[in-house]
Amino acid sequence: MRRINSVGSGNRSGFNSSDRASISRGKLRRMARRQGVSVEMLETRRLLATWTALIVPDGSTNSLRYYIDKANTNGQNDTINLKYGRYELAIPNTLGQENANKEGDLDVYEASKSLTLKGAGINKTFIDGTLSWTGVSNNNAFLEGRISLTSNGPSIYYVAKNSTDPKQKAVAADMNHSAYPIGPSGQVAELHLLSQAMVFKYTKYPNAAKAYLQFMWEKEQYEPWQAAATSYMCPPLKAYAQTPFWKSDPKYAPFRDATARMRWSGYAGDIGEASAACLADWVVVDMFAQAVSGQKSPKDAAKEAEKRAKRHYRA
Repeated sequence: MRRINSVGSGNRSGFNSSDRASISRGKLRRMARRQGVSVEMLETRRLLATWTALIVPDGSTNSLRYYIDKANTNGQNDTINLKYGRYELAIPNTLGQENANKEGDLDVYEASKSLTLKGAGINKTFIDGTLSWTGVSNNNAFLEGRISLTSNGPSIYYVAKNSTDPKQKAVAADMNHSAYPIGPSGQVAELHLLSQAMVFKYTKYPNAAKAYLQFMWEKEQYEPWQAAATSYMCPPLKAYAQTPFWKSDPKYAPFRDATARMRWSGYAGDIGEASAACLADWVVVDMFAQAVSGQKSPKDAAKEAEKRAKRHYRA
């Protein structure tokens, strides 16, 4: 006896495939008996839903928010693939605490189902819409023309200058660097990252370690290292402010004297564990974040930062 199923093609059971959508199970069985065949009905099966969100205006068809809406209502485990680039959550939240995925942030609310977002790779896919800002976010925003002023080292210029992308080449040609402006105090007030070269007391080879540092600071080693670092390493000795590198590209010149202009973390207090802890605990960063996000008033944010700083200095 021949066996067919209800999703077969052709008309082996005496009806056209176009009838499949409307024919009833009872009629199907009667027709099958007349044809001398049996019918096996397949159970309903659902597969994982997979979509690819495009970089289009927030909320439009094929946007990330559009597919989040689909995932919230299809009763399946879902995967959304994301492309290389930046997805912007641009619909402002006007409803306060809104949890229907219509405004502001994205809301995933389907119970007992999973949703997986797959990006293009590390530092390749970004979802902008949360109050966060990393070095990668900063550099990409400048290179993409989304901001025109930033506090940064020479890494943006290095990437743009060595890129094969004509747009980034144009950024490199148009941009420049400058020291921070001096405020009403008339004094330079710049905070820079200071990397120390030191030998710990517990080392088993103190003389070898000291000899290595001395070797690296000699002109024959230091000058090519400085050139390879493209001004990311500012000169620790005044003599190295006169190396040929600083004349090779005038756009690097402002970094030459950064060591002379810098103030240490915790200025005008002492350098020590407390000032380092405040820096590591993001006391000042969190203060600004709370104020600009509206979580706290500027006054309350400053009060909380003061309390946190005092805890470190009392320890």
